[in-house]
Amino acid sequence: MKGRPALYTPLLFGVVMILAGFSARFVRLMGGIGSDPFLSTTIMQLLAFLLPLAVYAIIRGAGFSSVLKFNGFSVRKLPFIAVMTLLMAFFTLFCRYMGIFWFRSAMTDTPSAVYFGAQTDSVILNFLCNILLPAILEEILCRGVLLTEYRSFGNGFAVCMSAAMFALLHFDPANLFYYFCLGLILGAVTVVADSLIPALVMHTLCNLSYFYMREGALTYVRQAGKSALLPYLLFAATLFCFFLVFSRLEDLYRGESYDEMNQSRKELLEKELEKNREEPEPKKSFLPVFRDVWLSPTFLGVVAVYVLFAAKIF
Repeated sequence: MKGRPALYTPLLFGVVMILAGFSARFVRLMGGIGSDPFLSTTIMQLLAFLLPLAVYAIIRGAGFSSVLKFNGFSVRKLPFIAVMTLLMAFFTLFCRYMGIFWFRSAMTDTPSAVYFGAQTDSVILNFLCNILLPAILEEILCRGVLLTEYRSFGNGFAVCMSAAMFALLHFDPANLFYYFCLGLILGAVTVVADSLIPALVMHTLCNLSYFYMREGALTYVRQAGKSALLPYLLFAATLFCFFLVFSRLEDLYRGESYDEMNQSRKELLEKELEKNREEPEPKKSFLPVFRDVWLSPTFLGVVAVYVLFAAKIF
């Protein structure tokens, strides 16, 4: 399993998709377990995610701990995380704007794969089970397991694959691109921070905004009119400039002196020269990766499952 992520990782994800898809439809059909759709949502989320992950953990053995990166992260990564959080908020608002004024319909995104509108009067329970729990389960699966397994193909490819599967997990063809971009943002933050905590916090905030600020955002977008497009674009350009600044000035907000920075650069250069003396590893070309990953039978099976559920054939 460890040596063939392109074959076995989509298999795990496909099982989660099937359980999540059938669970949501079963509860809708039966009207909830014990006439309590809120409890049904919580139970089905736990079963759909935890059962496959438990089997994966048993097969993976001690290596499973490597995907649970609930560790701390360097403070110097906070500017990057803050900028990406603002980018996520801007992108969500912009997509709602585009949906209303260009496609004449509001986004109907759902915060979880098995969420179907069940809420409770208890603010604490609603936060724990409808906001925090889906964020934890989806981050462990997408940014923990999936991203980690595909990193043997490179960080960029791993982020794209985890984002694609994150989008498929929501069974929402109309907002597939929206979820894919959110997955890219969360995946990039996870790789840079080398921790699931920033992505988990950002995912929780995104779910929180869906439940408590969605109507207010939609009202603002409707009242702003088409003239609001220019400020959105300017804000996006500003965020991009901040991203470039912080990515180039990493040594400065690390807090090192100039002597320490020069010494660090010298050590990095020596390591790079030493690495170049060794036999270079052959780079993986695009076509073999495309064949091994995108055309693997398990990934094609995942796509087939998504099409069947999205088309409501099941």
